[in-house]
Amino acid sequence: MVIFAVLVALAVDEWREKRQFLELAERARSSVMAELTANQGELRSTRDGLAAARDTLAAALQVLDTRGPPLTVDFALPEFSSAAWRTAQTIEAATYLDLDWLIAAARAYETQEMYEGVFQEILRIMGGIGIADDEPALVAELLGQLNIALQIHDGLEARYASILRP
Repeated sequence: MVIFAVLVALAVDEWREKRQFLELAERARSSVMAELTANQGELRSTRDGLAAARDTLAAALQVLDTRGPPLTVDFALPEFSSAAWRTAQTIEAATYLDLDWLIAAARAYETQEMYEGVFQEILRIMGGIGIADDEPALVAELLGQLNIALQIHDGLEARYASILRP
């Protein structure tokens, strides 16, 4: 009878622990979904500004005179977060999340990192505009990076949409 009672207690304890992990996994998933929704909003809010900046640069490149006034380009950078994703990866409850969903989320965050990397390069190039000897070359390089950013932007938007659709 004692052995039976111990086995039942162990089974109940294991069931309770698994239930807690499942609840934690669902909270982690919800946090990642909320973070991706916010990141998607950031992404959408910057699309028009990026396209306008690209168009401005393309027009300026055709008529750029290095003796003229400095070229100014205005657009907003998205402010992404990945805190919920990083946290979800470190807790044991992540093992209870759907594998296909985890892979899709990981791909979205990888694309997001690539997008952020392009913006680091854009900021580096913009730092040289107005002070470099070969401003037309920098403007052309910036235009190329903005085109890459817009391509990644559209791919990231599609990744967010596939994960966030109900």
